[in-house]
Amino acid sequence: MKSKLIVVVSVFICMFFAQTLFAQNTTTITGHVSSSTNKAGLSAVSVEVKGTSNGVTTDSKGNFKIDVSGTNAVLVFSHIGFALQEVIVGSRSVIN
Repeated sequence: MKSKLIVVVSVFICMFFAQTLFAQNTTTITGHVSSSTNKAGLSAVSVEVKGTSNGVTTDSKGNFKIDVSGTNAVLVFSHIGFALQEVIVGSRSVIN
């Protein structure tokens, strides 16, 4: 019984350290999506991190908040009736 407990505890310790070693830095990106013609905020715009399932939609005023991993992340903005746009995050924390 004691050896099973040691194995279980060892597995949990290894899982904790593996998660810590492979965790990526996460940055919260905020922004505002607006129409280029009248500068009005656009609601229900899809904002996704390219190559992931991480995504949000803008609120009724066009604002969004999304977490990304790394500076190489690319945000994909899409909305019915508008051209799809891709933006490289880089070192920014605000993208308008």
